[in-house]
Amino acid sequence: MKVASFILLIIISVLIQTTILPYFHLQMFQPNIPLICTIYYGLFAGFFHGYLFGFFVGILVDAFSGGIFGISAFILTILGGISGNINRWVIIYDIKTQITVLFLGTIFHGLLFLLFNKIFDIQTDFFSSILNLILPQSFLHMFLGIIIFIIIKNIIKTDIRSNGQ
Repeated sequence: MKVASFILLIIISVLIQTTILPYFHLQMFQPNIPLICTIYYGLFAGFFHGYLFGFFVGILVDAFSGGIFGISAFILTILGGISGNINRWVIIYDIKTQITVLFLGTIFHGLLFLLFNKIFDIQTDFFSSILNLILPQSFLHMFLGIIIFIIIKNIIKTDIRSNGQ
């Protein structure tokens, strides 16, 4: 994947997340486009590129979120690297595999945020957050992921594993 597509995808995902999606709340959560893009990029570009993508998109998300700076960058960096390693062990061509990785990645993302809330003494009800936020967002990401993965693939016009690990 070329540098221009890397930068373009980061900018588009953060712009959509910060300008359009705040108007589309479903209950207490909204889709996390940078997370979906990070997992896609990691799956198809490999560990190092997924790692870098997660870091840079996370920094931008942190800059615009108003929360504790660095948490999104840290979590998305981990998820980008993990999804980049997954393509070594499973067949990523199958949409079911991609969506499963996205579902599990969203759960992992939510659990890490809950952990950081606990570390920084932000009061959160653990089980309520899992049932009311993390699981519904994970299912939403499964459906949105199919659409977003197809859009990203067409925007980037990537040859799967063109850059490899």
